[in-house]
Amino acid sequence: MKAFLENLRAARHIELLILIVLLAALALAMLGGARREPSAGTDVEARLEKLLGRMEGVGDVDVMISLDADGNPAGAAVVTDSPLSVRATLEIQSAIRALLDIDLDRIRVIGRGGL
Repeated sequence: MKAFLENLRAARHIELLILIVLLAALALAMLGGARREPSAGTDVEARLEKLLGRMEGVGDVDVMISLDADGNPAGAAVVTDSPLSVRATLEIQSAIRALLDIDLDRIRVIGRGGL
């Protein structure tokens, strides 16, 4: 019986040790995620692609946003499946300007043209 109780106590120590290790790993993962810098506007780029793709005459688009040293949007490039009308191009530029507060001369809208 004494041996059984010793084995039981040893097993509890192992379970406690495993629990501590798991909690430490979880804490490190959470801290590591908090320190990680977000990629350069990936979420914003995806949301813009979805929004711009819904505009009339635009179709499928790819968006890239460049950031300045402080992490603020500094410029944007939009690549479309086909060349756009002047009106559609201006509407894309206007939407990006309104959403990201980027000057129009820092926004480029380009058609793929078979690339």
